[in-house]
Amino acid sequence: MTALMVLAAACGAPIQNAHYRGEPLVTVRGQMREVPGRPVSGPVSLAVVWLTPGPGGPRLPALTVTPWAETTTSTSRFEWSAFTLPPVPARLRSETQTVMADGVLVAYQDRNGTGALELDEAMSSSADLVLGTSLGSPLTVAGYHLLYVDGELPGSPSGLAQGFNLVNTSTGVSAFSTEVPIELNGLDVLSGWLCTVAERCTPSVKSVLKVVGSVGRSENTASVIVTVRDDRGPVAEAQVTLNGHAVAYNAAKARYDLSEPAASLLSVNRLLVTLSGAADLALDVPIVGALTILEPGLLARLPAGQPFNVRWSSSAGASKYRVRVYNANFEAISSVETTELSAMVTLPSSTLTATLSVEVVMPNVTTPEGSLITPYVNAGRALLFQ
Repeated sequence: MTALMVLAAACGAPIQNAHYRGEPLVTVRGQMREVPGRPVSGPVSLAVVWLTPGPGGPRLPALTVTPWAETTTSTSRFEWSAFTLPPVPARLRSETQTVMADGVLVAYQDRNGTGALELDEAMSSSADLVLGTSLGSPLTVAGYHLLYVDGELPGSPSGLAQGFNLVNTSTGVSAFSTEVPIELNGLDVLSGWLCTVAERCTPSVKSVLKVVGSVGRSENTASVIVTVRDDRGPVAEAQVTLNGHAVAYNAAKARYDLSEPAASLLSVNRLLVTLSGAADLALDVPIVGALTILEPGLLARLPAGQPFNVRWSSSAGASKYRVRVYNANFEAISSVETTELSAMVTLPSSTLTATLSVEVVMPNVTTPEGSLITPYVNAGRALLFQ
């Protein structure tokens, strides 16, 4: 009986361990290649991204990503075998009941160590970094994607078979003996594939706006003087407002400017810049209270070469002041900073006329993208010497 049992075992299916996955349905082979000038450091992971429409149309959360074995070199050959059909959510059924699934090979760096490729709304990396795909790029001759078919395909491309197909984006169906190149160039071709194949186009990347200039008050007048740039250069078509008040473009001076009563200013002022195709830019600009020069008085004549006192009213919210005197060429010939409400100033005896300015010292308002707004509160006075 023992002999019969051994014979029966020999005639049956081979005994496999728990790690046996069965015979592969299809195998894809290829090579990842670095692009000159774009070195890749660290291990590169591979995945298959299957296009998967969700309720109401294609949606990113329904993308199905199949992990691939991680490699330890960025220029290695790879081999991937499918042991199962594409995930059920990726199998799209047409009106003729034909089932299809479309997938792309993606090389990426698993930055957060989850073992899965994670994409954000722009089809780019959030936690992970996409390095390249089998779709090719302007640097390659052709790209490839996997197309699974189950059912009739009237008028289908020549050579398209039931089951898995390796499709060249230029020439059509290719043999699975074809080596699939993946160039690690970091170019965004994955979102283009989703847009072309599934009309799942992500919004184009918006231009970044930068605004440079000043916002402030000089005694009873508030003013805004700014220039606006986007990724291409100076912008004259932007909509600029301060607390809802339009800041018009001054073509003669190639800038946006506004002058109105100082009462329009708030303790915190919203400067908003909008432009079609660009992300809105909003900056909050704090402005402290007004100040007035109390001494010297208007039309006062000062002795040349002698020290004279400058005194001013307190500005609500201010902690430091700067006293400057400018010559006829608007060059500063004296500058003093103080936390007091007065300062002594001495000018060269040769000075006959000058302009006095008392201003509040305030920090600039900046953004990481390069915007810079200088807030100011000041008062000025013409000086005469004899």
